[in-house]
Amino acid sequence: MIDRRSMVQIRGKVQCICGIDAYYRLYEVRRAGLRSYAVNISYGRDSVSKKLGFRRDEACRVFEKLVEGYVTPTTLGDIVDDLSRERCCAV
Repeated sequence: MIDRRSMVQIRGKVQCICGIDAYYRLYEVRRAGLRSYAVNISYGRDSVSKKLGFRRDEACRVFEKLVEGYVTPTTLGDIVDDLSRERCCAV
């Protein structure tokens, strides 16, 4: 679980999915002198956060793909994991 007091929102977007707004937020998380990044997606009554790592450029790239793909909280974890594997296996 991410401590919300250590988070600063650096990006936010809204997409309408099946008549319901999905809110996408990218956060910078500051803890013990380190900066990492996390995304939060809220859709209806569901809200899920997922850590994205320590590189801001990668976090921003993943955030944009999540917004473009109309990703919901239900699939967030699987999609981020797939994007991480895609990045690691790229030649």
